[in-house]
Amino acid sequence: MEKPFGPDCPKKLLVVFNHYTHPGFPAWWTAFALAGALIHEGLAQPEPRWVITAGLNYLGPLAPLSRWALRRIAIIYDAFLMPTMPPDPKDIEARAATVRQVIAFARSTPNARVCLAPEGYDDDDGRLIVPPPGAGRFMLQLCRAGMTILPAGVYTEGGAYHVHFGSTFSLDTPQGLLPDARDETASHRVMSAIAELLPLRLRGPFVS
Repeated sequence: MEKPFGPDCPKKLLVVFNHYTHPGFPAWWTAFALAGALIHEGLAQPEPRWVITAGLNYLGPLAPLSRWALRRIAIIYDAFLMPTMPPDPKDIEARAATVRQVIAFARSTPNARVCLAPEGYDDDDGRLIVPPPGAGRFMLQLCRAGMTILPAGVYTEGGAYHVHFGSTFSLDTPQGLLPDARDETASHRVMSAIAELLPLRLRGPFVS
């Protein structure tokens, strides 16, 4: 399939990308780089809504401050706040509420665009990691709400950020799979599409 640049761009896009970090390049720079690339390619109108973390637990004593700051950012940029990763059992209800909000947005908005990093968090060396359980099911539900997936790979090399877009695709799974297998299959399909846009050293368990 062709990249969705131009008049034939799908109306509803789910932009999926790797949660890339590198020493000196925290995850929010990845979001800035991708946002700039979306603008450059004419994919930022209508403005995408981002799914962002609700807190930065690795900050230790400053984690509560990060939660306050991220709530403010979510209000300003109309982002969806997802509970922190890795998943905590006490956050199940809040996580489910955010998932429902994103799906409702996808269903009700004719030109819905959402940016999502399926991994939710990252490896210290920038390599891909396996998304948490439920990520594949979440993306399947968004595609059933009419969204088309646009994979993006973001990384640094030679002191510069690189952003590559892949071809769009509709996410589906074979009939007859059990729920857990369907979730895993969908997640692997998406992460493999992202991996193809990254150098081999960053593909982690998704080296084909």
